[in-house]
Amino acid sequence: MLAMDEFERTRASLAQLLNDPSITPAERQAVEKELEKARTVLEKLEQGEVRIAVVGIISSGKSSLLNALIGQSVFKVHPKGGTTKEVQATTWETQTHALPGLGNSRVVLVDTPGLGEVAGEERAEKAFQAAEEADLVLFVVCRDMTDEEYAALLRLQALGKPLMLVFNMIDLFRPQERRQLREVFERRLGDFLPPENIVEVAADPLPWEVLVQKPDGTTERQWRKRPPEIEPLRERLLDMLAAEGKELLAINALLQMQDVSETLRRKRFEYRRRAADRVIWSYTVANAAAVALNPVPMLDLAGDLSLTVALLVHLAVVFGQKISRRRARVLRGDIVHSLGRTRVVQTLLKGSGVVLKALTPGLGHVAGGLVQGLATGYSTFILGWAAVGFFENNGTWGEEGIEAMVQRAVQRADETNLTRELRRQLLHKFSTRFGPGVPEAASTGG
Repeated sequence: MLAMDEFERTRASLAQLLNDPSITPAERQAVEKELEKARTVLEKLEQGEVRIAVVGIISSGKSSLLNALIGQSVFKVHPKGGTTKEVQATTWETQTHALPGLGNSRVVLVDTPGLGEVAGEERAEKAFQAAEEADLVLFVVCRDMTDEEYAALLRLQALGKPLMLVFNMIDLFRPQERRQLREVFERRLGDFLPPENIVEVAADPLPWEVLVQKPDGTTERQWRKRPPEIEPLRERLLDMLAAEGKELLAINALLQMQDVSETLRRKRFEYRRRAADRVIWSYTVANAAAVALNPVPMLDLAGDLSLTVALLVHLAVVFGQKISRRRARVLRGDIVHSLGRTRVVQTLLKGSGVVLKALTPGLGHVAGGLVQGLATGYSTFILGWAAVGFFENNGTWGEEGIEAMVQRAVQRADETNLTRELRRQLLHKFSTRFGPGVPEAASTGG
């Protein structure tokens, strides 16, 4: 079990997660659902609310079990079973136990839809969801477990939180049969369920028949309800709450925090990737167009510097970081240097474009501009996505190094048919400036 101070550490970690300054306002809006879940977990932790969820196959007596614990009929029951269609909860009012150090704590009992109903998959998932949110899970059986029940129990065990097996309806079995079934449970579940967490109860025993004498001396047979045999479960629960109550809360909060953190990390990653994609594509088109449409033959060879520096500064903001323009120029130089021979090829392409623009009026200018624009856009795209890897590693190139990041960016450019889409964008811009006939001639003859 976790040490007692794990409770405070978990609470502090949740508060830190909720107040993480690296989450931008736009990102907070995108992950509000996850942050709200974290707030709920923190509030539950601070209030000392222990949730005990009861899960089991249909007609195993889950609702009757909770009614017996509470001492009154709070949850509906029916002889045919299947009464519980939604997750329901109530406070365990009849117990006055407070968790050590949490005087205002309370215990909430959660009833769930029965498993194994025909066309009841959706309701079954609600039961498992309630178990994921609970601090302690009671799995109720009323006979030897079927394969379906065993699979459900393993799924609950995989949640990593305290689990108990409640053998209900023991009044239907002879003492020897009960002993044999308990031995089966302990042998089958011994790897993950200690014997003390297997309890036997009769939440709603069958009535017994008694012979009653009437005032006139005659007798008649009557059926009388038996009191529930619930004390073994009640005592075990109260013992666990007294000894491990704060740890139960800490375990569940820690598990849920890990789940929230992972979902938050994934959604932030996806959000930032989408934002980076929009930013990179915007700068790619703008930089390519600026070079392609530049009427001065030699100016566009260095024309992409200011825009690519601005791109890197913009991407840093997307990833919650800040870099100066001087640092961005250094970062740009590192990426360009790592391009190696690929960069040389692009420079040659741009050089051929300069020649076409300088020597061939009209069509040569368009064709040369298209070649230079494509090369510039291609290099801008690679530069941007290589920088994404840098910022995702908190301003470092990580264990893989810059070459791997650049190579991944080149692969991304190839996989996204970058040059085809960029060519379409540039031809449209040429059409706007020079007229509709020029792009066709450039694309076929240039």
